[in-house]
Amino acid sequence: MGGYRVNVRQQVAEHLSEVFAADTDLPEIYVVATERQLDDIHKLTIQLRGTSIGRLPQAPLSQRAIRMSAIVISAHDDLDMAVDELDEVVPLILDSFDTSFQHEDAELVQYGTHMAYTIPLTVIASKE
Repeated sequence: MGGYRVNVRQQVAEHLSEVFAADTDLPEIYVVATERQLDDIHKLTIQLRGTSIGRLPQAPLSQRAIRMSAIVISAHDDLDMAVDELDEVVPLILDSFDTSFQHEDAELVQYGTHMAYTIPLTVIASKE
């Protein structure tokens, strides 16, 4: 039985790391694909968490829509500084998503003791 690409989230994380490293307008961003809660955040971080797997009506039967959340987390302990940082960098991150992924609007959330924006992404994956 054929399967879908293994660990699509990890592939997205690797792609984003390359894109962000090449973008001189962005600060250094740590990208991690994990479902666990991150406790130790020392720099701007994007966590990729899976949300659903399904089909898009217009997609061939051999493809699935892999949905995930890209959670952009500020390392600042001061909430105002964190939101200021996020308000500056999240539009640039959304611009970089425009060329690679379907995405929805970013929503400001609290992530433990940190501030973050969560951005729903959709990736189309094909059977191998």
